Amino acid sequence: MTANTEPLLRFTNSPLDEFFMGVQFNAIPNFSNGHFGWFWKNYLDHDWTKALDASYLPDAFEHFGQERQWAIPGVSLQAHGGADRLQVISADDERVIQIQNTRFLYNWRKRKLEYPSFVTTYPDFRDKWELFQTFLKDANLGQTTPNQWEICYINSISKGTLWNSPADWSSILPGLLPQDRLAGLVEFENLASEYRYEIPSKRGRIRIAIQHARSVEHDGPEFLKLQLMARGPIVAGMPEWNLDSGLNLGHRVLVETFERISSPEAKSFWGRQEIQ
Repeated sequence: MTANTEPLLRFTNSPLDEFFMGVQFNAIPNFSNGHFGWFWKNYLDHDWTKALDASYLPDAFEHFGQERQWAIPGVSLQAHGGADRLQVISADDERVIQIQNTRFLYNWRKRKLEYPSFVTTYPDFRDKWELFQTFLKDANLGQTTPNQWEICYINSISKGTLWNSPADWSSILPGLLPQDRLAGLVEFENLASEYRYEIPSKRGRIRIAIQHARSVEHDGPEFLKLQLMARGPIVAGMPEWNLDSGLNLGHRVLVETFERISSPEAKSFWGRQEIQ
């Protein structure tokens, strides 16, 4: 239940805005909205001061072989029975625990300059997940049956830092965006793309989404949004396919992916460092 300690990378001037890790599980019979408040007030400490209601997230599974999905899946608010989703927010507004009757997510949101490492955040996620298991047992709701792990990093690369026009994007992320061969013929204007890659041995899949966006705050500055997500199956009775192994694998793959798609100049600007 520990985070992997292999040498990884850290960025002192990271573009990271938010990340989350979590687990999806089979629906719990008899779980209701009332259980949300019970867990929040009786099992979380006083650091978790606020709560918000949110829409239910449809279940998401990574399929392989003949079951593979060809269409890009989108989030849809589907009708369902049972509880919706609760977001419990820490006093510093940086951490969010999200719970619904098939998901448990732990978020970090950028409010200060430095982001916490996976090694320091992972134990807190595990602690809150175990608290949730204890709560379910105490409430006579049984045990969860996890079926998918997921981890996601969301980056914002602001205009005026490494880029001033879309033509500059290939110099930031050459591993995703090769040099524009239409330069001089037409002008590159915008982009919204998703890339999908299978983790070997069908351990999971990574999804890379990139989009030119504008913030609704601070007079609407432009930025390039880069989202890297990894998700994969959990198989009961197989340690190499459990929640801990999956999240550590997903983290390692996403960090290495970010390293490979980014240019040396971008990594230098973001303060790349190797850590133990």
